[in-house]
Amino acid sequence: MAIAIVLNSIPLATSANGALLVTWLLDTSNLPGRYRLLAPRFAPHLAHLCTHKLASISVLKVVNQRVDPNASRIILDTLFDPETKTLEEVLGGSPPEFILAPSGKLTFT
Repeated sequence: MAIAIVLNSIPLATSANGALLVTWLLDTSNLPGRYRLLAPRFAPHLAHLCTHKLASISVLKVVNQRVDPNASRIILDTLFDPETKTLEEVLGGSPPEFILAPSGKLTFT
């Protein structure tokens, strides 16, 4: 199942139920090299994923993890590569909007 999630990670990361599967893979799965498997799949679609309200969380998890620094490096190198202009696309795109609800919970719009 974990390999199927990796192979379909882009469409899964951008759908509600799929994002739960990707989160499970990153947070709970014991698949060795899971971050290293996802980072190269995320890299070509980074501008879209970083501005998507669900997928941006998965990208952040790959960058913030400490298990596989090479996976973080793949994402950061892609983001800051001046030739691809990914950073400009991310900053120029529509960011996910967060709203603090009266209950104190952070929600997406």
